[in-house]
Amino acid sequence: MDIEDRQEERNGPVKQFQTTNRFQEKLVEARQANDHTKIDKDFNGVCYGCFKNRYVRASIFDICQHCMSKRGHETILKVAGKKWSMYCFFCGTIQDNIFILNARLCDSCNRIVARNNKHIRKKGLKSIHPFYKKLKHDFGKDYQILMQNGTNVNR
Repeated sequence: MDIEDRQEERNGPVKQFQTTNRFQEKLVEARQANDHTKIDKDFNGVCYGCFKNRYVRASIFDICQHCMSKRGHETILKVAGKKWSMYCFFCGTIQDNIFILNARLCDSCNRIVARNNKHIRKKGLKSIHPFYKKLKHDFGKDYQILMQNGTNVNR
């Protein structure tokens, strides 16, 4: 009889996920029933980025339609929303029709996303977004002052 069996005898069956209500329990059961979205007790599951069975962590990220079509829909936990135009975390470009996804990524795919986010934080989104480039070209360097609401002018 090993240590895990003794702990189970004392404390009852060990639950892998802590849930607070019935809705969360049903959601966990549905995710664990699917082979692509389930994870084991060591947190090994299918990665959304590379589709390999590795140690994964759930995260929320923005992805364009092109990258989403390459990776498929099997391992997506939930589509949290949609944006009109934003920065894709995987290909590193500004695209239209960006989806906000909740999925699991492995360490190597998390490094790809972190590298792309580091690039956007370093340059700033307003410096590379085409909309802000056009505003700067049309109105000059003071485009932010010209475009703001007139009631908030500090003199």
